[in-house]
Amino acid sequence: QAQRRFATDYDAMLETVLATGLPTAICTIYDANHAPPQGRIIRAALSLFNDVITRAAFSRGLPLIDLRLICNEPADYANPIEPSARGGEKIARAIAALLAVQRSDRSVVIV
Repeated sequence: QAQRRFATDYDAMLETVLATGLPTAICTIYDANHAPPQGRIIRAALSLFNDVITRAAFSRGLPLIDLRLICNEPADYANPIEPSARGGEKIARAIAALLAVQRSDRSVVIV
């Protein structure tokens, strides 16, 4: 039920954004840095939402930055839920790489 509600809300939000005609890219939700076993449970729950985000990006041909693959080390987090300076730098590099891609190539995944 939560995934379905999120999908409905996310699709509505994304359609509103796309209606502006502005270039749009999507990021997944990063996994965060919780210790086991809580971390596994949280990552499993987040995967339900990230599935919605990923499908929304690909069904619309939008660029996707997969933050789960970018912030993939404990040092990428300042605390269990926020990126560290290092994680933020990795995210910024991914965004810069996306911006460097030609606008005509909209189906891009940045890792």
